[in-house]
Amino acid sequence: MLTLEQLLLLIENDGWQDAVLSAGNLFFCFTLVPMLRHPDKPPVLTSIPTALALLAGGFVFATLHLWLTALTQTIQGLQWLALAFKNSRSDVVQVSNQIAGSILSAPEKSTPA
Repeated sequence: MLTLEQLLLLIENDGWQDAVLSAGNLFFCFTLVPMLRHPDKPPVLTSIPTALALLAGGFVFATLHLWLTALTQTIQGLQWLALAFKNSRSDVVQVSNQIAGSILSAPEKSTPA
């Protein structure tokens, strides 16, 4: 982990953009934690594109040698992938429970004698 001295050295060496962008990304990383813990999740069609865009942005920032920003943006992308995985997994469980419930509660057909 970066110490305060290393962070100040980074800012002094014209790396202030990296520090500011990564601070913003850290803020968003922390704001995603309640969403990860909440039972309701955003739609998968929102989570996956957001995750892919953030991961692509992390790659772009790495090519610009903005390492802190690349790292924090990649973490954000992984958080969104976790949201998509949790959401899709709970959808599968919910659908399978509905199917099992409908099979178990279906009235048995009696054959005429």
